[in-house]
Amino acid sequence: FRCLHCPYGASSKQTMVEHIYHHTDIVPYFCGLCGAIFGTKGGVKVHARREHKCKYCTFLTNYYPVIIQHGSTKHSKYRELLCTYCKYKLVDNAHIKFHYNTQHPGI
Repeated sequence: FRCLHCPYGASSKQTMVEHIYHHTDIVPYFCGLCGAIFGTKGGVKVHARREHKCKYCTFLTNYYPVIIQHGSTKHSKYRELLCTYCKYKLVDNAHIKFHYNTQHPGI
């Protein structure tokens, strides 16, 4: 499949369709968590892996209710604590002490 707008060639129709979006203002894919828009399905997947993964394990999704349910069912023993100086989110008291010692020494 050859692009009508540039020298690009693709081996599948779907790849060519996604390429054509680069030549238009159409952005057909979006993140279900934050609304970020992408020209390809792969773009959404890469975004989800980087931006919307579980704080405690390797689980990831691009659908907000799923990440909320996962966190509340799989990691309910964890609770977030905030640093009183910079509002950094921490998992437990041991992490708070480490954070204070490394990020706010002398306080």
